[in-house]
Amino acid sequence: LKSSDFFTPIITTEGFCFTANLMNFQDLFMDGVQFEAFERLKNPKIPDSKWLLQEGYGDSIKVLEFPHRVSGSGENGGIKFEIWRQIAEVKISSSYNKGFKLALHLPSEIPQFDRQYYRFPLEKSATLIIRPTMIVSEGLEGYSIQHRKCYFENERKLKYFKKYTRSNCMIECLADFMRKTCNCIHFSMPRLEGDKMCDSLKTNCIENARKNFSLENMRMSLETSKSYDDQGEISCNCLL
Repeated sequence: LKSSDFFTPIITTEGFCFTANLMNFQDLFMDGVQFEAFERLKNPKIPDSKWLLQEGYGDSIKVLEFPHRVSGSGENGGIKFEIWRQIAEVKISSSYNKGFKLALHLPSEIPQFDRQYYRFPLEKSATLIIRPTMIVSEGLEGYSIQHRKCYFENERKLKYFKKYTRSNCMIECLADFMRKTCNCIHFSMPRLEGDKMCDSLKTNCIENARKNFSLENMRMSLETSKSYDDQGEISCNCLL
């Protein structure tokens, strides 16, 4: 498998990045969505996928499926790669901590480097171990959404994304909040036809919108929390 067939270039808040095992543009986004930063996901080399968060690959028993399956646990069942970077690029980096960021995410959601990521230093070898936690949800359908504090995939319809995840939902909420506040949407978020993309003059407005969005969700979470271990609700109804 060639690296160019496995990694797809994208543009994020951190600049030019590469993604692997992410669904193609048509499987990720609703019809009519504009998202130039992820245009490369329209690459025909990225196959269509029927993978679902709750059902996985369904009845498929194919070894070569997409998203790619892992061949097993441990180092031999994982992915190994080397990253090379020009010294000149390191010097002009906007980050105080020099190195690389790695974000783990579902095949049905876009990476968020400003929230959750792992940092790897320059000229170092690193190993990342993933220990998944399985939460069995059988029998929860009868409980109210407010009581179980989560949505099933078919219960929440999004306007930008075809697949519901909390991360995708939060991106939509922030994009709507930014549109109302700044009259535009940041280039790192999907938008609909007629929505303006923010330019450099909106930098301060964008940063303030991100902060105020977080503060609003924190305020609502605290006001609706019923106990010390209850996270309450958030303003955009994505649940915690």
